[in-house]
Amino acid sequence: MNYIVFDLEWNQAPTVEEARPGLPFEIIEIGAVKVSAETLQTLDMFHRIIEPVVYPELFSHTRQVVALNQKDLEAGDSFHEAATDFLSWCGAGGEEYLFATWGSGDLKELQRNLEYFHIRNPFTGPIKYADVQQLYAISENETNQSLSLESVAQKMRISWQGRYHAALSDARYTAEILKTLDPELIETYPALDTYHYPDEKNEGLMLSYPDHLILYSPSFKTREELENSHTSILRCPVCKKKSKRLIPWHSGNGRAYYTIARCQTHGPMRGRRVFHDPEEDIHYTTITIKQITEEEAEHIVGKIRERGRRS
Repeated sequence: MNYIVFDLEWNQAPTVEEARPGLPFEIIEIGAVKVSAETLQTLDMFHRIIEPVVYPELFSHTRQVVALNQKDLEAGDSFHEAATDFLSWCGAGGEEYLFATWGSGDLKELQRNLEYFHIRNPFTGPIKYADVQQLYAISENETNQSLSLESVAQKMRISWQGRYHAALSDARYTAEILKTLDPELIETYPALDTYHYPDEKNEGLMLSYPDHLILYSPSFKTREELENSHTSILRCPVCKKKSKRLIPWHSGNGRAYYTIARCQTHGPMRGRRVFHDPEEDIHYTTITIKQITEEEAEHIVGKIRERGRRS
């Protein structure tokens, strides 16, 4: 198996009003490094500059950040040519591969651009991938999982020097960081891209990690249908059995809701439920469940009940 470590740069409309429905960001550069999962050797690289057609002029902020100018873009390939070449390159020779990115946005924007430009998307469902940004934070016990690529590359003193916010350069930095990670960590903490989300006929998805469990609900066409469904059931992160809530869900910040539940075998747990912004009338939630101590559970339950009595 190979890792396809890739990075995208994209352009956008000057204003929200000028943004094209279905394409907030238009890809203008693809950079990728193919790394053997067995030997961690770099096998090949891929790079394409793309001429934008939806947002042909570089947005002022984009111009300040990326390593491209207007002439570079005008000499670029079409997105159709670049994207089909990239996807063919990923699986050349019939090798299985796992995508790896710095952060969670690149796979989503790649698929959104494929859809907008009517290019067949080979991925028909959620995609497991390696989020190197998150994996690095876990490996270093960093509470901040939004570390910049530049800060980590400098901290690690990576010998190769390239310009940041250039797709191939950023992919190479990300690949070098990936090579330092424990392969077991990569396998144990997969990320999940949900651009293509299962419909309501699906029972949902479950990702199990050493210290927590994430439940992905089935999708529904409206928020009301989602709220009226039985998608708020909690499961123990250890035995995966259904667990009884000790208190109702309560709002933390309007988007996230919290509760405390108990597994008869493994004790109390804390659940965090998030309603995700709909993509094309697809409404779903994720519930993250972590074990907590009896003292933590009693403290949280007491605070919530006290708040309820005051209101």
